Amino acid sequence: MAHRIAHKQFEPGNLHPAIVASKAGVPTLSVSSVGRTVFLHSQYDPIKEAQRWAASQAPPDDAVVLIFGWGMGYHVLEWVKQHGGSVEAIIIFEPEAALFNASLDHVDLQQLACVKRLEIIAGCDTQCFGQTFQNLIELLLPRDVSILPLPFASVYPKNATDFLRGEIQKLLDRKAGILRHMAEMGVMCQENIVRNIPAMVDAKFPGRVKGMAANQPAIIAAAGPSLDNNIKQLHRAYGKAWIFAVDTSLRILLRHDIEPHFVVSKDPSQRNRAHFEGLSEINSTTLVFDPQTAPDIALKFSGPKIVMPNRNHALHQYIAGLETGADDSLPHSTNVALTAFNMAAHMGCNPIIFVGLDFCFAKDGGASHATNAALLSETSYTSSTQQLTYKRDDAADQVQAIEVEGIDGESYPTSPNFHESLRLLESLIGQSKRRCIDASEGGARIAGTEIIPLINAINTYCTTPIDGASLPADKFPTRKHNRIRASLNDIANHLTQCSNAAQAALADLSSLDAADLDVTLPYSVLQARAEIERGYRLYHELQSALERLLVDVSRPAFWETASQKPTEWLPRLIRYFTQIKELCDHFGELYQQVSMDVLLSGE
Repeated sequence: MAHRIAHKQFEPGNLHPAIVASKAGVPTLSVSSVGRTVFLHSQYDPIKEAQRWAASQAPPDDAVVLIFGWGMGYHVLEWVKQHGGSVEAIIIFEPEAALFNASLDHVDLQQLACVKRLEIIAGCDTQCFGQTFQNLIELLLPRDVSILPLPFASVYPKNATDFLRGEIQKLLDRKAGILRHMAEMGVMCQENIVRNIPAMVDAKFPGRVKGMAANQPAIIAAAGPSLDNNIKQLHRAYGKAWIFAVDTSLRILLRHDIEPHFVVSKDPSQRNRAHFEGLSEINSTTLVFDPQTAPDIALKFSGPKIVMPNRNHALHQYIAGLETGADDSLPHSTNVALTAFNMAAHMGCNPIIFVGLDFCFAKDGGASHATNAALLSETSYTSSTQQLTYKRDDAADQVQAIEVEGIDGESYPTSPNFHESLRLLESLIGQSKRRCIDASEGGARIAGTEIIPLINAINTYCTTPIDGASLPADKFPTRKHNRIRASLNDIANHLTQCSNAAQAALADLSSLDAADLDVTLPYSVLQARAEIERGYRLYHELQSALERLLVDVSRPAFWETASQKPTEWLPRLIRYFTQIKELCDHFGELYQQVSMDVLLSGE
């Protein structure tokens, strides 16, 4: 937003603003539309008008509020002054960017500083809406968006209202997808994390390699179709650049006798294992893995490994010897290519060269990945409906595509997931201050990169042998297995305590009569909840498995019983304590089992 303001990058839009003085002396705003002039604020005293309106618009508690309109900002600023402290986040959407721009010389935006979380969108910009929802997704999962139209919202063209309705529907669809993913994948991710603890014990954390490759070039090889065009040229860079493979491209590189220095894996899904089928005893490539990946992947690598702290960093504080430090953290990433970029930047690499990083597909159909990729599919695109279809064997998937600009200036279809990753990568590039080169020779344009053919990039930047010996000499870190084992047993004991508390609560709840409207929540149930939630320790120990349940628990009215009938809250609480007990029982046994595995691996 600051960049757009500084460079006057606001589209003119459909409404043409004119600022004039009101009778009270403060500026007011009119717009011309379809041959008529309409004032968005009072011609007499726009401030008093805004104050009266704001007083009549109390928001729901603990909400995320989307304010539809801005104009001169008077209504919004008064509403924020009166109610801004009671809401979790505010999204201001002014569909006519020229109106927002015209107001900037006349209102003080610092009045918005009291808002807990604030997002401003000027213009009907799908990318900005998508990024806004991404920024607020943790708040939005357990909450609805409360839309507050300003009194003059009807003056906006119909396409602005249709645009907002479409973006809200995208948000609802995205929320549903995330919640479905949590329900389907949460327990499996948690299983993988716990079962990967022995591999974590034998792995370094990212802090061990921070800055080790300062100002040395890195090449990140993804598995987009464009990789087929120039993969053979990578031999010229061998020994003169740090080569990062993503899990999708590892087999492809190995088929061309290119052994990357690192391979990155983070996808917890079972299909991700296909990238490693047939591979074993890999000792010259360092595995960089998220502990939520399938546990058998790490077993295929006999050489050094780097484990990225899972996004649930708090788990590490309960395992003595596996604590993490500030240098171990990496920025958020949505796929392996971004994770590889974060690792290269963490190591100090500069420049960072991308190969096979397409982020889009051919308009007339074609391969989804480079040749020999494990999940290679055929794609087709219907431009009239923007439907993108993937077909592999007898299975087909279809998604609503988004069109992005390619490096040749043409538009190409991409999936919502790729679009999100593309925009996040562009943000990471801007923050990294690294020289980044797109040498894919195809695919989407990546803002912040220089577009150079791979052979030219290699001849320019990969001319000096890298210091391979700068990798830490210790193949496996030295850790105290007995301390780690004791910590895992302590976690198992805590899960047993929480299971017992949930069992006691279930016994009390089962004795209640849901038809009795005078029933209130027993004190013992409140005690059980306090035991389970004490210090959020259980959430830290079982974050992935509990994540879907905790979205429901985070809803403002989940624990509310006074204003609800027992027929409403009793089944809800029984479900909560039942899931807590089942998960604690299952993972308590698993932590004990893994404790024995750690003991055996240390002998």
